[in-house]
Amino acid sequence: MTRTHRHLLYIRFHNKGLEVDGVVNVQVRRALKAILFLMVFVVVSACDRAAPIEEGVKGVNAVLVLREKAIESKDLELYKSLVFEGYAESGFSYDDVIGDITHLFATPGAIDYQYQKARPSISMNSARVVHMVEYTFEETGESKKIHETLYLRKVNGKWLMSGGVTLGVAR
Repeated sequence: MTRTHRHLLYIRFHNKGLEVDGVVNVQVRRALKAILFLMVFVVVSACDRAAPIEEGVKGVNAVLVLREKAIESKDLELYKSLVFEGYAESGFSYDDVIGDITHLFATPGAIDYQYQKARPSISMNSARVVHMVEYTFEETGESKKIHETLYLRKVNGKWLMSGGVTLGVAR
């Protein structure tokens, strides 16, 4: 009958260094200290980045709320303040977007605008929101549901829509 013995690694820290199976090894202790320092550094770095991302999410969500307010109140000046003046996407410019919104706001009756609240993707000074939006024209009862991918850019500390605005809703 044979016995199987398991060898347990014995590790002990003391003031001379690291003792592994009875042998003191100062180099191993230094290496472990370096690894511990790197792990702490990575955790602290991740914490520093979480705050700006959450600030970005709040900023983008604030733009979405203001957009809803601008559409429902047909406030062209408020809407303009939310669009990046350098807007250029798929051949459409800032002027094209504002012209289309002006046309939308000229429709008779109230507009009920709803959007699906989705968490924006934030990357440095840009953001993307993929959501469903619905425009309901109360005068006619017509409703349009649209899948929208909206792009935003942070310019001088302010989040602005820079692409993906749905055009042609009032046509």
